[in-house]
Amino acid sequence: MTLTTAGDSGARILRPQVVAALIVQPLALDSVAATVSTVIQTESHSTRFPVVKQDPTTAWTLESHEIDVSDASVDEINCVPSKLAG
Repeated sequence: MTLTTAGDSGARILRPQVVAALIVQPLALDSVAATVSTVIQTESHSTRFPVVKQDPTTAWTLESHEIDVSDASVDEINCVPSKLAG
């Protein structure tokens, strides 16, 4: 019988803390994607990330002239993490 369908499938052995220490952390250290990215771990259903839609305007300004002030246009993306399993 396979490990996942057995009544006593080793659930006591594979606690989340053990899996994280033995599999997830070493994989993240060796992963190119994880080293060049910002890894955000969450237990919530969704996470909101800020996005700059338009930068503030800039211009060359003469000495003693008033500086035009503008704000950036910002929005957010609601990201719902999903699971990829095999």
